[in-house]
Amino acid sequence: MSRVVKAVLLVSGCVIIYAAGYATGGGSGSTNTPTAIKTVIETHKEVEVPTVEETEEPAPSGFSAGVYQVGVDIKAGKYRTGNPGGDTCYYAKLANLDGGLDSILANNNIEGPGIMSVSKGDSFIEFTGNCVWDKA
Repeated sequence: MSRVVKAVLLVSGCVIIYAAGYATGGGSGSTNTPTAIKTVIETHKEVEVPTVEETEEPAPSGFSAGVYQVGVDIKAGKYRTGNPGGDTCYYAKLANLDGGLDSILANNNIEGPGIMSVSKGDSFIEFTGNCVWDKA
Protein backbone atom coordinates (compact mmCIF):
# COMPACT_ATOMS: atom_id res chain seq x y z
CA MET A 1 0.00 0.00 0.00
CA SER A 2 1.28 3.46 -0.76
CA ARG A 3 0.00 6.93 0.00
CA VAL A 4 0.88 10.39 -1.23
CA VAL A 5 2.12 12.88 1.33
CA LYS A 6 1.92 16.57 0.47
CA ALA A 7 3.32 19.11 2.88
CA VAL A 8 3.35 22.89 3.16
CA LEU A 9 6.21 24.52 5.06
CA LEU A 10 5.24 27.64 6.98
CA VAL A 11 8.06 30.06 7.69
CA SER A 12 7.02 32.02 10.74
CA GLY A 13 7.61 35.75 11.01
CA CYS A 14 9.03 37.75 13.86
CA VAL A 15 9.18 41.32 15.14
CA ILE A 16 12.46 42.78 16.31
CA ILE A 17 12.67 46.13 18.06
CA TYR A 18 15.98 47.50 19.19
CA ALA A 19 17.46 50.87 20.19
CA ALA A 20 20.39 52.25 18.26
CA GLY A 21 22.47 54.87 20.03
CA TYR A 22 21.62 57.04 23.01
CA ALA A 23 21.55 60.76 23.60
CA THR A 24 22.46 61.92 27.00
CA GLY A 25 21.29 65.14 28.54
CA GLY A 26 23.28 67.29 30.89
CA GLY A 27 22.98 67.64 34.61
CA SER A 28 21.97 65.30 37.36
CA GLY A 29 18.35 64.82 36.23
CA SER A 30 19.14 63.74 32.68
CA THR A 31 18.01 60.33 31.32
CA ASN A 32 19.21 58.13 28.52
CA THR A 33 16.70 58.14 25.67
CA PRO A 34 16.92 56.21 22.39
CA THR A 35 17.63 58.30 19.32
CA ALA A 36 16.46 55.68 16.87
CA ILE A 37 14.17 52.68 17.06
CA LYS A 38 14.09 50.25 14.19
CA THR A 39 11.31 47.76 13.69
CA VAL A 40 11.76 44.79 11.41
CA ILE A 41 8.72 42.78 10.53
CA GLU A 42 8.94 39.61 8.45
CA THR A 43 5.68 38.26 7.13
CA HIS A 44 4.55 34.65 7.03
CA LYS A 45 5.60 32.89 3.87
CA GLU A 46 4.25 29.56 2.64
CA VAL A 47 6.60 27.38 0.68
CA GLU A 48 5.24 24.26 -1.04
CA VAL A 49 7.33 21.13 -0.59
CA PRO A 50 7.36 18.65 -3.50
CA THR A 51 4.98 15.69 -3.23
CA VAL A 52 6.55 12.53 -1.81
CA GLU A 53 5.15 9.03 -2.27
CA GLU A 54 5.42 7.00 0.90
CA THR A 55 5.34 3.20 0.62
CA GLU A 56 4.43 1.03 3.56
CA GLU A 57 6.15 -2.34 3.70
CA PRO A 58 3.74 -5.24 4.15
CA ALA A 59 3.80 -6.94 7.52
CA PRO A 60 5.84 -10.13 7.53
CA SER A 61 3.64 -13.09 6.72
CA GLY A 62 5.62 -15.52 8.87
CA PHE A 63 8.73 -17.65 8.67
CA SER A 64 9.38 -20.00 5.79
CA ALA A 65 12.32 -22.30 5.00
CA GLY A 66 15.55 -20.97 6.51
CA VAL A 67 17.65 -20.70 9.66
CA TYR A 68 16.78 -17.96 12.14
CA GLN A 69 18.73 -16.73 15.17
CA VAL A 70 16.54 -16.56 18.27
CA GLY A 71 16.29 -13.02 19.68
CA VAL A 72 17.58 -11.52 16.43
CA ASP A 73 15.54 -12.96 13.54
CA ILE A 74 12.77 -14.71 15.47
CA LYS A 75 11.34 -14.01 18.92
CA ALA A 76 10.53 -16.51 21.64
CA GLY A 77 6.95 -17.76 21.61
CA LYS A 78 4.62 -20.28 19.99
CA TYR A 79 4.45 -20.63 16.22
CA ARG A 80 1.92 -22.54 14.16
CA THR A 81 1.57 -23.62 10.59
CA GLY A 82 -1.74 -24.26 8.90
CA ASN A 83 -0.03 -26.31 6.18
CA PRO A 84 -3.08 -26.32 3.88
CA GLY A 85 -1.21 -28.28 1.18
CA GLY A 86 -0.46 -31.19 3.49
CA ASP A 87 3.29 -30.93 2.86
CA THR A 88 5.78 -32.19 5.41
CA CYS A 89 7.05 -29.35 7.57
CA TYR A 90 10.31 -29.82 9.42
CA TYR A 91 11.71 -27.73 12.25
CA ALA A 92 14.84 -28.11 14.33
CA LYS A 93 16.16 -26.32 17.39
CA LEU A 94 19.90 -25.92 16.87
CA ALA A 95 22.62 -25.34 19.46
CA ASN A 96 24.99 -23.96 16.83
CA LEU A 97 25.51 -23.76 13.07
CA ASP A 98 28.16 -26.49 12.81
CA GLY A 99 25.86 -28.67 10.70
CA GLY A 100 26.53 -31.85 12.68
CA LEU A 101 23.85 -34.10 14.15
CA ASP A 102 25.02 -33.15 17.64
CA SER A 103 23.98 -29.54 16.99
CA ILE A 104 20.29 -30.62 16.77
CA LEU A 105 18.68 -30.24 20.20
CA ALA A 106 15.13 -31.15 19.11
CA ASN A 107 13.34 -31.60 15.79
CA ASN A 108 10.08 -32.79 14.28
CA ASN A 109 8.38 -33.56 10.96
CA ILE A 110 4.79 -32.34 10.85
CA GLU A 111 2.16 -33.28 8.25
CA GLY A 112 -0.86 -31.02 8.36
CA PRO A 113 -1.34 -28.20 10.88
CA GLY A 114 1.19 -28.01 13.69
CA ILE A 115 2.59 -25.91 16.51
CA MET A 116 6.08 -25.50 18.00
CA SER A 117 7.65 -23.36 20.71
CA VAL A 118 10.73 -21.15 20.52
CA SER A 119 12.34 -20.50 23.91
CA LYS A 120 14.58 -17.59 24.90
CA GLY A 121 17.35 -20.12 25.63
CA ASP A 122 17.24 -21.53 22.06
CA SER A 123 20.07 -20.43 19.78
CA PHE A 124 18.81 -21.12 16.25
CA ILE A 125 15.62 -22.43 14.62
CA GLU A 126 15.61 -24.13 11.23
CA PHE A 127 12.47 -24.55 9.09
CA THR A 128 12.29 -26.58 5.87
CA GLY A 129 9.44 -27.46 3.54
CA ASN A 130 6.76 -25.32 1.93
CA CYS A 131 5.25 -24.24 5.24
CA VAL A 132 4.88 -20.77 6.71
CA TRP A 133 5.12 -20.47 10.48
CA ASP A 134 3.18 -17.59 12.07
CA LYS A 135 3.30 -16.38 15.67
CA ALA A 136 0.44 -18.10 17.52
